[in-house]
Amino acid sequence: FAARLWGDIYFNPNTRKFQKKAPRLEDKEPQRSFVEFILEPLWKLYSQIVGEDPKELAATLSTLGIRLRGEELSLSAVPLLKLCLGHFFGGANGFTQMVIDHIPPPNRAAKDKVEQIYTGPLVGNNAAESMISCDPKGKLMVSITKLYPTQDCLSFDAYGRVMSGVLEVGDRVKVLGEGYTKDDEEDMSVQTVSKIWV
Repeated sequence: FAARLWGDIYFNPNTRKFQKKAPRLEDKEPQRSFVEFILEPLWKLYSQIVGEDPKELAATLSTLGIRLRGEELSLSAVPLLKLCLGHFFGGANGFTQMVIDHIPPPNRAAKDKVEQIYTGPLVGNNAAESMISCDPKGKLMVSITKLYPTQDCLSFDAYGRVMSGVLEVGDRVKVLGEGYTKDDEEDMSVQTVSKIWV
């Protein structure tokens, strides 16, 4: 079944078989199997959680094996949605297992990553060699992949990967922008690490 959810594959309700060509249906527009069996049910569940009367929602959730207490059913939309979908999908075991199975550990992937992102020389360079070996005693190097503005929009939280060294709260670090070069340090600032999330 899972193999038939991806790509241009349709379920024909008349023949009760999967096919690559969209079936002709009188009562509705044909939808790819992923939309029909995964997205449509999720959209229906989402709309019921956000917009239904608590008693009707409790009945719907009961058919899915989800039981909520009265005070939980009266939560506002976002916390209720998180609670219901958490019960519906369970823990993050599938995602965690996917990471274990398909994402190489840092010490195996470091060389490729450094070759892709580091602009300095790779040979005879202590910083590059520390990053390639993921050396915690090496010079601190962090690859920032995304910046998230804080709620007050006055600063950013940075999402990144420590390539070498150890990053601690209170450390003063040089933040190098995309336009930074050794000859022109205009795109560089010194910042203090205020928080760390893992």
